[in-house]
Amino acid sequence: MEPVKLWQNLSEENKSLVKGILIAALGLYVLLQLATLFLPLAIAAGIGYWAYKTFVDKNPKVLK
Repeated sequence: MEPVKLWQNLSEENKSLVKGILIAALGLYVLLQLATLFLPLAIAAGIGYWAYKTFVDKNPKVLK
């Protein structure tokens, strides 16, 4: 069955269900794309902060 004919034969309830699933799938796709963009940056920033706090000594001499 062709997609256009199938869509025309669906009831309004089923059309709204398909639209809702499509919106949820697109939202999940965008969310996962943003996670894959920012998660490595967040991990690198966390490791950098931990390394700074662990290995960098504070200067005991205060500049005046």
